[in-house]
Amino acid sequence: GFDAVGLRLRRGEDCPYFKVDGFSDDFLREENFLCARGGDGAIIHDAEGRSVLECTCGLVLSGRTDPTMSCFTPGGSFWTNKSRELLALPPEADPRTNPRNRCIHIGYESVGLFPVLAGTEIIGLLQLNDRRPGRFTPDQVSFFEGVARNIGLTLQRVAAEEALRNSEQKYRIVADFTHDWEFWIGTDGRFRYNSPSCEEITGYGQTEFENDPSLITKIVHTGDQNKVKAHLAEVADNPDRCEMRFRIIRRDGKERWLGHVCQPVFDEEGRSLGRRASNRDITQTVMTEQEILRSRQQLARAQEVAKVGNWLMYSRQNVLIWSEESYRIFEVPPGQPMTYECFLSSVHPADQEFVDRSWKAALRREQSYDIEHRIIVNCKTKWVHEKAELEFNEDGSFIGGFGIVHDITDRKMAEEALQSLNAELEQHVAVRTSELETAHTKLLEQLEARAKAEESLRFLSNRLLKIQEEERRTIARELHDQTGQSLTVLKLMVGRASREASEEMKPQLADIAGMISEIIKQVRSLSLSLRPTVLDDLGLVPAMDWLFKQLHSQADLRVHFEHVNIVGTTPDMNTAVYRITQEALTNIMRHAGVKEAWVRLISQDGNLSLCIEDRGRGFESAAAEVSRSTGLSAMRERAALLGGSCNIQSYPGKGTIIAILLPLWDQN
Repeated sequence: GFDAVGLRLRRGEDCPYFKVDGFSDDFLREENFLCARGGDGAIIHDAEGRSVLECTCGLVLSGRTDPTMSCFTPGGSFWTNKSRELLALPPEADPRTNPRNRCIHIGYESVGLFPVLAGTEIIGLLQLNDRRPGRFTPDQVSFFEGVARNIGLTLQRVAAEEALRNSEQKYRIVADFTHDWEFWIGTDGRFRYNSPSCEEITGYGQTEFENDPSLITKIVHTGDQNKVKAHLAEVADNPDRCEMRFRIIRRDGKERWLGHVCQPVFDEEGRSLGRRASNRDITQTVMTEQEILRSRQQLARAQEVAKVGNWLMYSRQNVLIWSEESYRIFEVPPGQPMTYECFLSSVHPADQEFVDRSWKAALRREQSYDIEHRIIVNCKTKWVHEKAELEFNEDGSFIGGFGIVHDITDRKMAEEALQSLNAELEQHVAVRTSELETAHTKLLEQLEARAKAEESLRFLSNRLLKIQEEERRTIARELHDQTGQSLTVLKLMVGRASREASEEMKPQLADIAGMISEIIKQVRSLSLSLRPTVLDDLGLVPAMDWLFKQLHSQADLRVHFEHVNIVGTTPDMNTAVYRITQEALTNIMRHAGVKEAWVRLISQDGNLSLCIEDRGRGFESAAAEVSRSTGLSAMRERAALLGGSCNIQSYPGKGTIIAILLPLWDQN
């Protein structure tokens, strides 16, 4: 064996040791790299751009050996049994670049350097060193050159196998990890390759397809079976790439759309290897396309119903692209090529100049294109409304535009009919207005007459109440002054007669005297009920107190009376408040079924407020509004004659509240 063995392999621009045995660490640290470097540490390159490799190893690796020299072989190897002889060579005779001579200095006499080839390219170096001289013979040199060649072949094969493994790995990664279902079916109908994506798309695994190649047709949707069979028959003899779409039923019963592409596969000699295919799940794409189709159909239907078409214009080609409804509006065969000139020729002659002027103004960006005009369609006139959005380059040149055309013929006809109806209506309105003015004048006259009548009626009602009160006052005074005095005299006369009468007549005269006393009481009570003198003599509050005491003593009705700051009232107002209170308390005694009432009399904010409340049976307030009760009507009428209001609130079982509000202005 040799003292030291090393194998250098190229790595980048250098050729460091790949494997060594027998070399010291110091030697490897100094000799591992061969590239010559400049003062800045950068690698030096020759005129051909290759890195310059130093010493004898670099000379062999660079392929620049001289076979005429005894130390070099025709195969490009270097060998010597006396390395020290190289030290005696003058620099101009030394073929090496920057010889380091480290092998010589540490005592290696026998040195052999054999190039490792990959084809014709030197990819490495086999180095054999020994301190003993004479270790190499020509036969050994040839042998080691063969060993180096075998190493090169082995490395080349390993590199090829590694490249194949990498290539196969890349192929597997691409094929196995794609979302598409990739497969290759041989000429015998069986799978040569089937990507794992088949399970994601179909629900069936690779093994199931490999065990049953017909499964690929069994999962086809029944509605697409014939289409798939026709495709398979077509591609059998078709050398070209073929595409189609079809549906499958997954294992879970769900329907999926597949986009299928297949093409034949051949070997290097042109022999068929079957067909390679790719299936992509395009369910979402198909659903989107179907939705777009439905949307287009709905848009076309909506345009047909609304009679609104649209168009696109491309300036450079002077081409108009119309929707179906646009063709329908202009009654032009669908698909007929259209230009601006063709469109303008269909415009009503009287409107052509206006339409063209409007369009050119829009092109100059002076105004928007939003107009109404007439068109002539099959010898009949139509009205259309057009509106467009135009696009321009940065330099202001016209690119194209998008617009709509709306058939407004029906609207225009309706407008004309409406104008005619408006004219006719205006005539009717003028006649009717005149009639209404006459009726209004008459109505005003009637209202004025009615107002006067109501004013007279209020005056008469007020006058009647005053006469009634005056008459009551007179009758009460006559009952008190005349009738009362006469009865008093009569009573005195009966008393005197009783004193002078016999004993038999005295009891009868005593009875007569008692009857006269009772009549005097009744006359006095009648006089007070007709017109209590206290109302005229002392005022409203004392009269109310007297009334409440009378009701309590005669009818056992207890009245809680509250009054505050009663000033500024007139005799008429005093009479009205007294009579309203008297009437309300009479109703309580008759209908409420209670023996207690509350009366509040307050003067504030320029008004006199009277509130009479009980907690008896009550009644429906709505019935009171339409009631013809004499008592309720009299209360409302008395309040109204004084410019006030009468509000009655009552609920069955919850009692009644009568609120009177009278203004404290001059009642005259």
